[in-house]
Amino acid sequence: MIALLVIIALITLLVWQSLHMRSVARKFSSQGIARPPLTLPILGDALLFLGLSRTEFPYHFKNLFERFGNVFHVCGGLSSLLMVADVNYYKVILRDTVSKPYLSTYVLKPAIGAGLAAVSGEEWRVRRKMLNPAFHIKQIESFTEVFEEHSRTLTQRLQQHADGKSTFDIFPIIADMTLGIIFETTMGFKTDPNDLDFRKYCSANQEFIFNESERMNKPWLLPRFAFCLLRYRNFKKSRAATAYMRDFHAKIIRKKRQELEETNKNATQTGGGVKPSGSFVVCFCIAHVANSVDRED
Repeated sequence: MIALLVIIALITLLVWQSLHMRSVARKFSSQGIARPPLTLPILGDALLFLGLSRTEFPYHFKNLFERFGNVFHVCGGLSSLLMVADVNYYKVILRDTVSKPYLSTYVLKPAIGAGLAAVSGEEWRVRRKMLNPAFHIKQIESFTEVFEEHSRTLTQRLQQHADGKSTFDIFPIIADMTLGIIFETTMGFKTDPNDLDFRKYCSANQEFIFNESERMNKPWLLPRFAFCLLRYRNFKKSRAATAYMRDFHAKIIRKKRQELEETNKNATQTGGGVKPSGSFVVCFCIAHVANSVDRED
């Protein structure tokens, strides 16, 4: 009897999923959004990514975009995913409050907490409003100097290896530039590539990216208990990397908050006040000093 009920449930699930995928595919197709030709029940389009290594993953995505266009639709299990490489879509995504996929928040929250990138709905709206000063056109224009400075440093570092004969791993150099720009524009923190703590952070960040990309590439590793059982060494490395990254972020935020409180204290004594401008972290610290956001955010 139990076996019969299980079979009926599976058949019902297969029928529902098949009808659901067809309905979603028709909606996307009516808007000119392509999809892979072979979509299997339950598995969806997982065969497109089967057996790919972490290094092959981004190249495969590039090939898929070249094949299906800048926007295409795939199915993964019971979920429908829209793959986007079109700036017009990103304008809408970044401008409006949208529901973040559970998968992205599941991966991001351990590393960055309940920040803007990992929340949605009213939480997202409140945090986005706090950050409005950081998106002021004058503030964004000031970032041009940051991009220019780091681009020059990148060029100089690449010239040291550009002999036209040897090959080298470009990832650490690009990672240094990317993280340097992110820290300076979002947190107001100027990084030093030779600083030991920053080097440890870069290593932790690389460890986190490699391990999480493997989990994304192999869905059976997504549940943490499965990741722990099947990849225990990588699980421990990922946890240690995540903890170091969170601590590094917390140190910068505490320092910025202390600086802000001191500035606010001095400004109050002289009858002035602190304007909510500057990096993302400064905007959040101002809100925190005003008790409108929790410390853990």
